[in-house]
Amino acid sequence: KLHGTHGFPYIVYLGIIPEYTGGVALHWHEEMEIIYVTEGTVQVSVRQSDHVLSNGDIVLVHPQTIHAIRQYGESSARYYNILFRFSLLENGAEDTCREKYLDPIYSRERIMPEYITPEHPLHAELEPLIRALTNDPHHQRFHDELLIKSRIFELMYRIFPYCETARKDTVYEDFVYEKLQRSLAFLEENYPENLTIKKMAAV
Repeated sequence: KLHGTHGFPYIVYLGIIPEYTGGVALHWHEEMEIIYVTEGTVQVSVRQSDHVLSNGDIVLVHPQTIHAIRQYGESSARYYNILFRFSLLENGAEDTCREKYLDPIYSRERIMPEYITPEHPLHAELEPLIRALTNDPHHQRFHDELLIKSRIFELMYRIFPYCETARKDTVYEDFVYEKLQRSLAFLEENYPENLTIKKMAAV
């Protein structure tokens, strides 16, 4: 699914649990995602990690990373999902910013901090930008793309110094999750067939 448009791959979703939805099942997408909780409590899973988020908490999800959002017990929650493709920030084939900052994050050579509470030093830098992006997202004026793009650039500028070099165990984990993504994609395309363990192992 394309989130936003081909010309401007950016969108903000509002999630309200349980009134609107019970959550979002395990999935992944090309876009980077920022999850920001404004009310209540919700559970967010990113690969092998489970986080219980409450007011003000932020989760950063790498592109192409398996994640899910679930109701936490009987709790209600209100949260925003900000999704954007790195192509929104690119400037042609020889783009220094893409090569130095975006590509290493996309390929998970550099790992963003995942779970950011109000006590995290990055929180104070990100929250004003996130609040600005989630303020009345469905009533944008014709020139707001310029402002949105500038804020996304600043978000990445603030995030990058907190990124860490990927460890060897993280590289192996990427390999495992690549197999899981391949399996899920095959299931989605071939679910009417009689699928066996042997067939899935071959995939």
